[in-house]
Amino acid sequence: MAGGIILNAGSRKSGGAAATIAATLASALRSLAWGGKHFWLTVAMVVVGAILHYICPLSLYSAASPLQFTSQNMHRILFMVPVAYAGFIFGPTGGFTTLAVVTLVMIPKAFFMSTDLSHDVVETLSTVMVSFLIILWFGGQQKEKRRRFEILSRLELARQELAFQVDVIKKNERRVAALHEVCCAVTQSLDPSVLLQKILDKVVEEMGVAVALIFLKGRDTRRLELVAYTGVSEEFAKSVAYIAVGEGFNGRVVESGEPMVVEDASHDPRLSFQAVVKEGLQAFLIVPLRAKGETIGTLCAATRTSRSFSLDDKELLTAIGSQVGIAIENARLYEEALTSEQKYRDLFENATVSILVQNLDGTITAGNNACANLTGYPLNVLAGMTTRRLFPHLAHSTLAAMQQSLLRGEAEDQPYDLQMVRRDGSESILSVTTRLVSEHGEPRGFQHIAIDVTERRRMRDTLNYYVRQVLTAQEEERKRIARELHDDTAQSLFLLLQKIEGMTYGTSKRRSNSAMKELEELRSVALQTLGNVRRLTRDLRPQILDDLGLVAALEWLAEDMERQSGIKTTVEVLGTQRPLTPEAQLLLFRITQEALSNVRRHSAASAASAVLEFVDGKVKVSVEDNGRGFSVPASLSDLAGKGKLGILGMSERARLLGGGIAIYAEPGSGTRVTAELVA
Repeated sequence: MAGGIILNAGSRKSGGAAATIAATLASALRSLAWGGKHFWLTVAMVVVGAILHYICPLSLYSAASPLQFTSQNMHRILFMVPVAYAGFIFGPTGGFTTLAVVTLVMIPKAFFMSTDLSHDVVETLSTVMVSFLIILWFGGQQKEKRRRFEILSRLELARQELAFQVDVIKKNERRVAALHEVCCAVTQSLDPSVLLQKILDKVVEEMGVAVALIFLKGRDTRRLELVAYTGVSEEFAKSVAYIAVGEGFNGRVVESGEPMVVEDASHDPRLSFQAVVKEGLQAFLIVPLRAKGETIGTLCAATRTSRSFSLDDKELLTAIGSQVGIAIENARLYEEALTSEQKYRDLFENATVSILVQNLDGTITAGNNACANLTGYPLNVLAGMTTRRLFPHLAHSTLAAMQQSLLRGEAEDQPYDLQMVRRDGSESILSVTTRLVSEHGEPRGFQHIAIDVTERRRMRDTLNYYVRQVLTAQEEERKRIARELHDDTAQSLFLLLQKIEGMTYGTSKRRSNSAMKELEELRSVALQTLGNVRRLTRDLRPQILDDLGLVAALEWLAEDMERQSGIKTTVEVLGTQRPLTPEAQLLLFRITQEALSNVRRHSAASAASAVLEFVDGKVKVSVEDNGRGFSVPASLSDLAGKGKLGILGMSERARLLGGGIAIYAEPGSGTRVTAELVA
């Protein structure tokens, strides 16, 4: 429509909406006024046509003209004028309405006043049809006109929207360009003094201001410190070097955490420093600097002339302030990282233990001074070597197996022993602890902490040798004593017993009753002594162990335990039995013997069991009772202070064959002692 309204981008704002409503009302009133004039003009044409049709005959007749119009023809043709006019002005609805009125006007004369009915009816119908076609044609034209107008309106709206978006893009480009410059300045250096000065120069350039300041909280979080500035004198900088939080413009921004715009500082009641007026600063835009959700300072832009900072200026400076806050936090973290790295490097280089770092390929990447002393290689030579040069084949296989276990996330017993070849060809034994070094969740290498335990291992091996020799000598001495007791003492006692019996029964008639009684007592003592000697002989070195093996010896221990103490004792063998070395059999027998002895003396148990289990490469023996139990200390060595040396003896015997013992006990719940040997 001619009175249509085109909304532009400015109508999005509240002021534009009011103007749009007013324009719409005015257009509607103009449309009504314009439509009213055409309506009455159409009515007038219909009335004139009706008058001419019925009252004033009108004819155009010329003998020379091929067309001859009678008054009836002219009247009907004149009726098409208001119909066409109404169709043009009001559209199809108005045209058809006018046609209906005109048709009603023509019908009475055509049907009731006509001298030639058929001719008048045909002319009337022809007039109606032609008028109908005219109305349709005007309707199509108006429809096309409206379509074109709608297209033009949409194009205009799109143009205005595009112009608005272009304006926004230009503003965003300016902001992005400024932020890009700030980001470039941030990435160029992590030195706070250089970094902040570059940022201030960019603020002055992009914001078009004369002065830029950065205040940061110091160690005292209730005070701000001027850490960077440009565009002001040294005198002004000294006067505002320190500001309390809540004081002045910048102090209030830190306190509130919200940006501040000051259009005229000299008349602002929040002014706290007259140096601002003396410096000639007038307009301020101040935004807070934040890091990790906390306000750490302010970024201030100022001019010496009057200026009204726009919303875009505030958003731009706020965006720059966000980058500044991140940059300051990164600079602080960088300084802390440098300090931590230096501390770590000092600890790493001066550590008393050897530290070696390698990548996943086995190439050594770093080592400390202790590592250089241990290996004999200088650090510059050590870096770049492979671990194969330090560790022989077997030791390197152990190291590789440990590394693969760590990569799979499996827990391994550490520290472990490795044999190392020094630069001079000598060998050392290291106690090594290995950990996986990862970066961003990805494995990067391994760190080894090594201690030279060569002398310690040699001393331990020597001590183990002596202990083994002592135990061997002890067993040999037991065997010798048992043999002598069996061969000499027991035989002597047996002969003595026979003589006493001969004296008792062979000469009973010649002995008095008192003498006979004494001989009987001597005989009883001799029998008891002989029994004790035989038991002592079995305890020192049971012949059944040498003759029938470990299982039979354990069964004999169980029977002897039940016979002497009344504690029901059972023996069970699990797994497939296999031959054991005499040393292993003897150690397992002694451990079981000591465990059952402890049950008899300390447990107050009514039942006990001994289980011998054969597994791959190992053999286990477990002795369990249902007695009163006890509290197991954290370390078996603590039992020495309590006088329980038997358990320590069992542990030492097991360790000689590469094994160990474990004790499971609780007060009131019995005790289980398990020894495991490599055999």
